[in-house]
Amino acid sequence: MSAHPGDCGMTNLTQNLILAEYAVKYVETVMSKGPGAFNRPESVMHRLSAEIRSAPPRPLHGPDLPPQQGLFGTIGRFLGDSAWVAAQKARTREYQEWVAKRDDALREKTAQIGKAREDQEAKLRITLNQGGDSALNAILCASLVERTGLGNCGEQSYVAFKYLVTKGAPGLAIMDWDSMLNPPKGADKLTGNHTFVVIGMDATAPDLTHGSLLVPPAWGENAVVCDPWYHEWFKAESVNDWQSRMKRILSETLGLPAGALDKARANDAGTEQTKYYAQNLLKTWRFKRLAFLPHGNPDLTKLACMIGNELPTLHQKRAPHFRGMAL
Repeated sequence: MSAHPGDCGMTNLTQNLILAEYAVKYVETVMSKGPGAFNRPESVMHRLSAEIRSAPPRPLHGPDLPPQQGLFGTIGRFLGDSAWVAAQKARTREYQEWVAKRDDALREKTAQIGKAREDQEAKLRITLNQGGDSALNAILCASLVERTGLGNCGEQSYVAFKYLVTKGAPGLAIMDWDSMLNPPKGADKLTGNHTFVVIGMDATAPDLTHGSLLVPPAWGENAVVCDPWYHEWFKAESVNDWQSRMKRILSETLGLPAGALDKARANDAGTEQTKYYAQNLLKTWRFKRLAFLPHGNPDLTKLACMIGNELPTLHQKRAPHFRGMAL
């Protein structure tokens, strides 16, 4: 691809990167209205869980008094607590009751969000299992997620996909990071456990592509990875971006130890860590396309603009414009 600024390929790539950035920011806004992701540290669910687990602060009163010994202790037990001690004990009881009520409220909120997630997943399954146009089904799923602000990488990818349809973005695909080819022993069902969007995918790309953490799949020279869950967007063919970002994403989605896919740390950690690094870095992964819209579709664009979008100001105020439509 020519590096000349006026080159059509460079222009398309730049447009795709701009679209990806705005799609990620749009999804962030949508998810901020609701509980967000279940598996991200900034989500409401994680904050609620952390607050429940955290030790509550001590009540604001003086230091605990040691029990009195000897004559004063006998007199104190006979006469009862002083007014000051009794007041402190009462305040402590009130505080403990407040903590119990707070924890009950947090657990109730967590249960409500969990129930909402189950209900949403059931509705999404019905939509996805109805067959037909995968792009249409993705838009319908996105409209539901936009109303709830609830979901992980898959749900957020639907929202990004729908947003990008409204912008006429080319070569839109929702990609599932599927299974590893020839996985290491004991990891027969290992998957990337992640979903994201690709903008500018070549229309000739097959539904199932292959790549590794070293070499990206062949999606086209203008293909851009748009990952709203991880808040990232980058050119897919950029080896440096692909390697550095996909290693971080995979480490988080699989819950790998820090530095598990870092060569320098692996070498420092010894033979086992180096072996683990080599096994995972050099393995080939399947990337499965869940939905695809190779070219703009006026009917789908109109539908995506009409349903589920409760944030019109984002579309009206974004700049610059892409193909005459506000970002």
